[in-house]
Amino acid sequence: MLEIIFAVLVLLFVFRVIRIAVRATWGLFKVLLFIVFFPGLLISLAFAGMIILALPLILIGGTIALLTPA
Repeated sequence: MLEIIFAVLVLLFVFRVIRIAVRATWGLFKVLLFIVFFPGLLISLAFAGMIILALPLILIGGTIALLTPA
């Protein structure tokens, strides 16, 4: 009986740790995405001569950044 209780508690602990790890990883991914990858994509599009694509993306991103609370 104690083994079953122990196993259930260990599983609960493992699932909570996995949930915390996924949340932390998702937060880190969002930071990298919006600070590194998105501006890098826009700069590379502009240097490649595709300003026609980069300009609408930066306008949409800037508008969303201005309208959403921090």
